[in-house]
Amino acid sequence: MKAPLLILLATLARVVAGAPGPARVDASTLKGKLIMGYQGWFACPGDNHPRGAWVHWFARGTASAVNTTVDLLPDVSELDADERCTTPWVSRRGKPVQLFSSQNPKTVARHFLWMKQHGIDGVALQRFIVGVRPSPNSPALDRVLANVRSASEAHGRVFHIMYDVAGADPANWAQRLADDWARLEAEGVTRSSAYQRHRGRPVLAIAGIGLKTRPSTAEGTLRLIAELKKISAPYGGITLLGSLPTNWRTLDGDNIPDPAWTKVYQSLDVMSPWTVGRFRDDAGADRYRKERLEPDIAEARRLGIDYMPVVFPGFLVEPHELSQAGRGTPCCNQCHPPALRTFLLAPGGQRG
Repeated sequence: MKAPLLILLATLARVVAGAPGPARVDASTLKGKLIMGYQGWFACPGDNHPRGAWVHWFARGTASAVNTTVDLLPDVSELDADERCTTPWVSRRGKPVQLFSSQNPKTVARHFLWMKQHGIDGVALQRFIVGVRPSPNSPALDRVLANVRSASEAHGRVFHIMYDVAGADPANWAQRLADDWARLEAEGVTRSSAYQRHRGRPVLAIAGIGLKTRPSTAEGTLRLIAELKKISAPYGGITLLGSLPTNWRTLDGDNIPDPAWTKVYQSLDVMSPWTVGRFRDDAGADRYRKERLEPDIAEARRLGIDYMPVVFPGFLVEPHELSQAGRGTPCCNQCHPPALRTFLLAPGGQRG
């Protein structure tokens, strides 16, 4: 019997970071790791991104206040001149507002250096199905992957691939995912010294399966899982991690109301229910712990599946407007000992 897996997935590293991390993170296990979601989707005009525009900074690629898609502007004071993208905006101090591009390997390396300095172990690199081949944007995804791999190896961090099915075509999303993973395996992504492993195998994550708003069926997902295991068998297999609906156990709410999904969830090695936006304050976080987290962990333990809780840092509800309901503030009880005591202290089984 081993203690359950503890991973806290967040998007703002410095909000939850602590003391400097080890010189080189142990890539053999997810246990005890602090893993960030890393999209790597920011781009600027002229940075070699196929779209040649502002990507994920502004809607429709146009730099204007009404098109802003981020909650906060980044602090680029530590970035060198060749890492900064100058916008048409001017700050209150009369200086140009500058951003960064995930296409720049120097900037991505700097992010991973910051992770090392602030005790962040590594990232789940999100790879959106809509952007893989044959999408014209696929070179940008591959460039970010190369940047993340190089930065992880240079700074002793870990990374693993997390496919995201959001916005993908229901007719071909599974095949596109399988084809892309087969290519990455053949190109040696899991042979990186920094690639995250768990239970003796490289980790592969899929985000969004089972969600009502995502293009997946239980039968199709089971076929995909079988195909992925077949693809990875010559390379040492995979440890499959699923980013699941909040209500995966009860098959209601955000979960597709089909009992066939239970078999899908039981086929996973690690499960990670999505909690972003599911509560607005510490009281809500406490209710989630009692009504969802603790029963979820008990069921995962019964099934012999590792459980990966999610922590989110807070966000704006509408552009340029802080929520009056507290969603603009992190819920501290997500990380406070009472919220995780059961998880941390209870022994859990581990299969595989």
